[in-house]
Amino acid sequence: MPTPEPATANRLTCVALGFDLRGLFLFGRRLIQAGQRPILASKVEMAAEFAQRFSLSLIAVQVPQGNVELAVRELTRELLDRVPSARLVLEVPSTNGEPQTGVSQAGAVHFFGKDDAPAHVKAVFDVATFAEGLVGSVAQLDLIDFLQLLIMNRQSRALVVQARCGTSDLVVKDGNIVDARCGELRGEQALFKILGQRAGKFSEAPMPANIERTIEGRGEMLLMEAMRLRDESSREPGRS
Repeated sequence: MPTPEPATANRLTCVALGFDLRGLFLFGRRLIQAGQRPILASKVEMAAEFAQRFSLSLIAVQVPQGNVELAVRELTRELLDRVPSARLVLEVPSTNGEPQTGVSQAGAVHFFGKDDAPAHVKAVFDVATFAEGLVGSVAQLDLIDFLQLLIMNRQSRALVVQARCGTSDLVVKDGNIVDARCGELRGEQALFKILGQRAGKFSEAPMPANIERTIEGRGEMLLMEAMRLRDESSREPGRS
């Protein structure tokens, strides 16, 4: 096994895996635009070796055209077999702005579309980076954007948010916002109160064994309403 060489912020942040050399260089450039510092690999075994040698937990993969569902399943299985601790970030074809995968995503796998803007790709990497021992700043990573990515990737997370309104709890299960608590508020009212905060910290908590569902609405619609309410609040001084 290769001797680990720790990666630093000034060096490498991820492995970039692609199967066409010209496409791989363009993929690497795109990752740089999204704030990453990738090392390029043209084979799965090479990507696994680099991840171990440089102690990189993120592997970005340019999924080849064709049977995307099959490619995602095979690449995910092979990479996680070789590097069980890896967090995978896959670039897949897009349709109408939504990545098309046709598969049920695991918690260790994150997706973005081929045509997504660098800011969105960066946000996906932020989620992948925070996947273990999640700690984030509301000011640096908008909770609404973070929840949108969890919904898109059909992931499950329990979050504790510490902000001006106090300590609050959020639960997302299989891409659905199912519960929110903020003081005496519960359900949608609590959710909108939490998402109205512009400063604070959030961290990952253990997923509750028994989840009482207090929110039934579609996640995308709830986030749109939260953004509307927050915009209204920003125009009215004194409201939090």
